[in-house]
Amino acid sequence: IVSMTELTASVDQIVVTAKDVHLNFIAPRVSGQLAVVAPASSVLRVVPTLVLPGDVRLQLELKPGEHIIAAIKASVGSESMSGEATIDPDAMRLRGEFRTTDLNAQALLQSTPPTAITATMKVDLGLDDALEGARAIVGNVKIDGTGRYGEGYVNEASLDLEVEIAKGSADVVLAASAPGDTKARFEGVIDFDDAEVLRLTKGRLVASTAQIDRAYVGLPQ
Repeated sequence: IVSMTELTASVDQIVVTAKDVHLNFIAPRVSGQLAVVAPASSVLRVVPTLVLPGDVRLQLELKPGEHIIAAIKASVGSESMSGEATIDPDAMRLRGEFRTTDLNAQALLQSTPPTAITATMKVDLGLDDALEGARAIVGNVKIDGTGRYGEGYVNEASLDLEVEIAKGSADVVLAASAPGDTKARFEGVIDFDDAEVLRLTKGRLVASTAQIDRAYVGLPQ
């Protein structure tokens, strides 16, 4: 059993702090708190190819239990998310639920329109030990979201995404709606090739609108 009251490590101005950490390698069990503060300017100096849109902050609270249970808070610049995750090391399984409130995508990627998105993402992922690399990932990801977009957030939209992953292939179903009775549904298959590059191998998009000008109000032309 290893116990640490507090440990701090830093590179440039990137700081990692661990508090009240307890590790039991026999059980195994882990508990404690972990915090990471990484200013964007420091990350760029350490990794010149990594340009972040804002400072990164991450907080993990690891709770004792049969599995590794973590409460998570993370932010990049002004945008944040929170959630809970459970990791089963024996079964090589990750289950979690993560949430955002009024997320502005433009603060993370300037080429997107401003948004205020509230969404929930649920993940249930594992590893197939008969496969290697990214092809070994199995499970599903589901995202349900609603929000506003465009200058002045004049448009309201909803989004539902489901991804089923197995044997290096992902079945994707995406449904979205926007003003003007605008609807879209995409169904497709994404595969990893031998070089672990994502490729869209099948896809079908169906979209319709009664008033397309309403869907585009407030977006850059």
